[in-house]
Amino acid sequence: MSQRAFIASLIFLAVLVALSATPFPGVLIAFAAWLVAGLAAAVPMILIGGVLKLAGVPATDTALYWILGAVYMLLVPAAGFRVWRQVQRQNAGKARSAGLDLALLVAVPLIVWISMQQRWPL
Repeated sequence: MSQRAFIASLIFLAVLVALSATPFPGVLIAFAAWLVAGLAAAVPMILIGGVLKLAGVPATDTALYWILGAVYMLLVPAAGFRVWRQVQRQNAGKARSAGLDLALLVAVPLIVWISMQQRWPL
């Protein structure tokens, strides 16, 4: 990834996070973020829940949310480690790509959280 594309992507991501706090575009951005977060959560939860139920382990939705949250908590430092490793190898293109992955891992839940803090008019 080129430096210009990386900077433009980060600026675009920052604008999306900032716009998610506004009334009109915030609703649309939050809907898209909720869709991404929902699809990213639904597939692993169905797979993990099915495997646990086949094993005879009673798994509630709350327990599956905690498991998924723990896995996500491990993904963020792993992405940061990928960035650090590519910087140490002096591979700028891959470091920028990994940095954008890290920024997305942080930005999508931030957009969802910001959208939950507002009182949307119905």
